[in-house]
Amino acid sequence: MCIKRNSLASLALAVLIASVSTSCGHSPKRVELKGRAQGTYYSIIYYTPDATNYKAEIDSILNDYDMSMSVYNPKSLVSCINSGDTTAVADKYLLDNLRLSDYMYHETGGAFDVSGAPLFDFWGFGSGNSDFMTKVANPQEQDEEVKKLLEIIGFDKVSYDTVTGRVGFTQPGMRLNFNAIAQGYSVGVVCRFLDSKNIDNYLVEIGGEVYAKGRNASGKMWRVGIEQPADSSESPQNFNEVIEITDKSVVTSGNYRKYYILDGKRYSHTIDPRTGYPADNGVLSATVIHDDPAYADAWATAFMVVGLDEAKKILSRHPEMTAYIIYSTDDGYGVWRNDK
Repeated sequence: MCIKRNSLASLALAVLIASVSTSCGHSPKRVELKGRAQGTYYSIIYYTPDATNYKAEIDSILNDYDMSMSVYNPKSLVSCINSGDTTAVADKYLLDNLRLSDYMYHETGGAFDVSGAPLFDFWGFGSGNSDFMTKVANPQEQDEEVKKLLEIIGFDKVSYDTVTGRVGFTQPGMRLNFNAIAQGYSVGVVCRFLDSKNIDNYLVEIGGEVYAKGRNASGKMWRVGIEQPADSSESPQNFNEVIEITDKSVVTSGNYRKYYILDGKRYSHTIDPRTGYPADNGVLSATVIHDDPAYADAWATAFMVVGLDEAKKILSRHPEMTAYIIYSTDDGYGVWRNDK
């Protein structure tokens, strides 16, 4: 029995930044910040007249956000709620993510479901430890376990009070995992901080989730590359397309850099909470352009779950966003987009 686990997160976006000098005269000064948050990296570029460095403030904001939303931090609010701590009260970050997740759950017919944490753990892609090989070695036992887990999955079994901050579950064993939306939301948190400092031109990237405002140093829109599907995490990064954006977020979700291979079968990290199994619909990646990075993050994941045909129907109801969906074909892959 042979198993291979690709442990790197899917990263299908790359920011393409021209090196432009801004040090002459009264031109805005370019500030570039780098660091780590939510188990990944961040990169922030902005322009100010005095080159004020806000790294300490941004690190503090992102740390506070982690203490609310990180399922990998046992002391975070969401971890305390997941563990049954009845004294834990949701803060603004958690309540906002709950509201957004509630909307996405109903808008996608359950394809986007943050209550799917037990399933993510079962398949080895969540925050909990998972003996993946043991769980898939016996198909009958696997099916029985998935059936049991589906009984405690469903955001309609989650309650939350926006006044008191209390969060409850109707079934024991339920847990929340906001990984499909929390990172995009954190991009928005940083953007709002920069807005409060009257910074009009910036680019924020956290783990591949991007929001760009205004223009770069050359006065042009920001350029973002959409990666071609890769065979593995070791494959070189090539771009299927380069797009220009301003005042928009861009998020890509993909299956080709995070998966298991067991006995020749590939298990994607995209789990369909409606069936309990990894999605197997031919979609390799979904890129979403949206005004709001949290929604872009959530929709990109949802499209990976529902597949191309259902994504087309959803997009026909949501003209506010643009999507690039890369899907497998007999001789490679194809690209579908709703902006042409």
